[in-house]
Amino acid sequence: MKKYLFTIVLLFSAVMIQAQTIKQGDVFWDGRYRYEAVKVNPEVGAVHLVGEDEFGTVGNTFDLLAGREKGQYFFSGEVARPFQRAQAGWEVNYIRQNGMNFLAVRNPQKRIVSTLVLTPDNLEDLTNQEQQAEFNEDIDFMLENFLMNIQYLGRFSENELKEMQAKLEAKKNRDIIEDTNLQLIKSEQEPDINRREPISFLRMAASAYDYDYDEADMFEVDNAMDFIKALGSNRIINITEDAVINLSDVLNNEALFQEPGRDWIYDAYEYASDHGKIISEEVYDGRQLTLFNIENLNINGRPGSQILVDPRYACVFNLKNCNNINFSNLVMGHTDGGDCSGGVIRMDKSTGVFIDKCDLYGSGTYGIIGMNSENLAMVNSMIHDCSDGIMELNYCTSFTFNNCDFFDNQNGIWGYLSTDTKFNNCHFFRNGGALFYVDRKTMLDNCEMWHPEADRGNVNVLSFEEEDYYWNDERGESVDVREDVGPMRP
Repeated sequence: MKKYLFTIVLLFSAVMIQAQTIKQGDVFWDGRYRYEAVKVNPEVGAVHLVGEDEFGTVGNTFDLLAGREKGQYFFSGEVARPFQRAQAGWEVNYIRQNGMNFLAVRNPQKRIVSTLVLTPDNLEDLTNQEQQAEFNEDIDFMLENFLMNIQYLGRFSENELKEMQAKLEAKKNRDIIEDTNLQLIKSEQEPDINRREPISFLRMAASAYDYDYDEADMFEVDNAMDFIKALGSNRIINITEDAVINLSDVLNNEALFQEPGRDWIYDAYEYASDHGKIISEEVYDGRQLTLFNIENLNINGRPGSQILVDPRYACVFNLKNCNNINFSNLVMGHTDGGDCSGGVIRMDKSTGVFIDKCDLYGSGTYGIIGMNSENLAMVNSMIHDCSDGIMELNYCTSFTFNNCDFFDNQNGIWGYLSTDTKFNNCHFFRNGGALFYVDRKTMLDNCEMWHPEADRGNVNVLSFEEEDYYWNDERGESVDVREDVGPMRP
């Protein structure tokens, strides 16, 4: 059984809370930073902790001074703000409960506002657990069994927090975990509270829906012309039910395409602009849509919504220098079958792409092409029938796939100098060639792979430490697409 959030909590009918002393080398996790006690002076009760995030960046550093009571500490120094809300002089209690140790940060009103859990895990394991927690939709179970942190709670809206608070307050007898979670949830709703920005890309992309859009930033479209007109930063585009949008109808017509904010060019490789631009870029057999310097763009489909392109060498979406681009409930691909040289979604020097309940299909070379990019999350989606393979990732970091199907592709996953690639609860079948051709560690968590073992690729660089995957020595001819993954295929 895998750990989903920080540390598994054992609940007993009789709960004993004991004080604990921080020791040198102790490691604590707050949902974003892994803090290590690098210096401890027991004579004066001083502790110096240094934080490191999932990208290996050294973050907040702070000091604690022991109080008079056992397990009592206080933040020392005017710069002590390790959790975006703690201040110098605030109290920290080190609590131990049946094998679980954690720090509880209290505001002047004695309410717990932040938590850190003692852990033996490294950064890779901790961030993987955090992502697993994010995908866990059984909130009732989480409220009762897991100690939360403000990083995890950052994904929830105020209404959702109120619902969680009501569930906990309805319980007559709350244990230490439930009571701590209740205090954290209440602190998230304090006026003017500085809420923690979600760190994982799934939450980071989803947070775009909390952007303060006005009515002029929302569009409803059912054709290619209106869709391209609606493209831009800080916008939500809703595509009507059963609308089939062929971008080539506009991209290939210079007279239709050219308007302010759009550029008709031949090559975006050295293209430069200080502003967001919508580009029609030439490829070998036509033109493709390139979004340049666009951020906070949400493209949402409804049942039957499709976005297509004609040229076999064109990507459906080519994202260059973009940030926080979200796709949901869409079918995306090429109208022309056969071999292609264009992918479906391509990221170049972009970050924060979220793909939810989407169907990416060939004959694109790859479903996803990543170049010098980071932070992609793909959930409840599928990639299939691509002429080269499932995806190609070059110089990328933090690409996460959860509950996705990859099938009927000519090859698998190609990766060069790409780190922190993770597959959770994914299903690989009826793919050809080597399933993995990568030169950096790839994490597989509770995945099924129907593929000949001899063709699974350079498996030696993959991490199968927990053996939390299933491998079948065939290509899975009899394995069907799961109905709970992705939109219905056309």
